[in-house]
Amino acid sequence: MWLVRYGRSAFVGAFAADRPFVRGDRVTIDSPRGRELGEVLGPAPSGEPDGRIVRLSNATDEAVDARPLLDAAIRSIEPYGVLVLDCEILLDGTALLHVIAWEPVDLDAALADLSASFGRPVRLLDVSRSPVAADPTNCGKPNCGSGGCGSCSSGGGCGTSSCSRGVAKSSEELTAQFRDLREAMERDALAGRRELL
Repeated sequence: MWLVRYGRSAFVGAFAADRPFVRGDRVTIDSPRGRELGEVLGPAPSGEPDGRIVRLSNATDEAVDARPLLDAAIRSIEPYGVLVLDCEILLDGTALLHVIAWEPVDLDAALADLSASFGRPVRLLDVSRSPVAADPTNCGKPNCGSGGCGSCSSGGGCGTSSCSRGVAKSSEELTAQFRDLREAMERDALAGRRELL
């Protein structure tokens, strides 16, 4: 069994395989989301697999361009108040739009139009509703805030001034912040760099 990183959100799962791999191998996997690309990180501990490694990936697997669909989704979905962060296309042809929906909204018609225009199923992945692991740096004391602030003491947790989660922002401010982040990521990708500074 092998640990594999997959998806634009960098999920990590354990995948069964019939052969050995080395770190960095690009592979085609059957994940909980469908057939898609992944990168082997190393051996996984025994347990229940999240899916199966089908084979090493090939040039055809790597050639899918999601940018036209992402641009169309930004134009057609963002007017509903939903921020479109990214798009990835699985190897079965399904497009996954990574979005943040600030409020419940019916996007069935917009998704049907995108599906018809691009000849592929289009699904949403609302990253604001994705499960988040517990913060391992949280000291567990009352009023610790977001944890990991380094100022927890035996006196009963963090003070509000030292461990603040930040100022609450409106959905418009958050949308603008995430839009700026998406644009920075696009500039970074065009510059050929792998990480944001």
